[in-house]
Amino acid sequence: MPNLFCDRWASMACVPLEVCDMPATVVRRVRARMLDLLFSTSSGAGFSILRNLIPSDTAHTMEPIAPASPTATPSYTWSGSNDATDWGQLWLAKQAKSRGVSTFYNEAWSAPGFMKTNASESNGGYLCGAVGASCPHDWRQAYANYLVQHTKNWASVGLTPAYLGFVNEPSYRTGYSSMLMTAAQAADSIARVASSICHPALLRAAPPPSGRPGGMRPALASRNTPGEGAYHRAGRDSRRVPA
Repeated sequence: MPNLFCDRWASMACVPLEVCDMPATVVRRVRARMLDLLFSTSSGAGFSILRNLIPSDTAHTMEPIAPASPTATPSYTWSGSNDATDWGQLWLAKQAKSRGVSTFYNEAWSAPGFMKTNASESNGGYLCGAVGASCPHDWRQAYANYLVQHTKNWASVGLTPAYLGFVNEPSYRTGYSSMLMTAAQAADSIARVASSICHPALLRAAPPPSGRPGGMRPALASRNTPGEGAYHRAGRDSRRVPA
C-alpha cells in the first residue's frame, strides 16, 4: 500500500509519498504526466492545496540532535536545494507551484522524540511541559520555535505555508509519527504557536501567499477532527475558518 498523505479538505491533493521519490525512479515524461494529472486545471484533477508532513523522524527531521536544554541554541539541518528535503515533499511542492498551486499546508504529526514524554517521535507520548505531562524539562516553546523555523525555511524558497499544523489526530497512538494532546494542552499550544509565528522577524521573512494581500494577520483554522491544530496566516480580510 502506498503511504497516502491525505486530508478531507476539498481540492486538496492526496499524494503517495512514493511520488516524492520520482526524480530517481521515473522517467521525466511519465513524471511530468503524473504531476499534470494531480495539479493541472486543464488536463488533471487541478488540486489547489498541497498538505505536507513536517518530518519528526531522526532520518528526516531538521532537528535530529537534541540541544543541551530547551533554551539552548538548536542545530537545524535543512536544504532548500536538495530534492530529498522533507521526504522529497519540498521538491513536490515546487512542482505543484509551477502548475499553479499557491496554498501549502504544513503539519507536524509529532514533535521530535527528545521533546516528548516517551522519548520517541512515534507511539503517542505527550509534549514535555504540557499540562499533566511528567518530564524534567519544558519543551513547549522550543517546539513552537521549531515549527516557526520550518515555516521560515519553506518561505525562504518561495513556498510560504498558508497553514501551519502543530498536531495531527491527537487522541491516536500508533507506531509511526504521532503525538497525544488533550484539549487543554492544545489550547496552550495554540497560544504559543500563535505568539511565535506573529513575531516581527517571521512576518518579514514570510511574504503573504499568492493571491493574499499584504498586512498579514493571523486567524485560527478549525479542522475536521476535534483537537487537531492548525494556524492560518492570511491577509487583512482573513476570518475564522468554520469547522
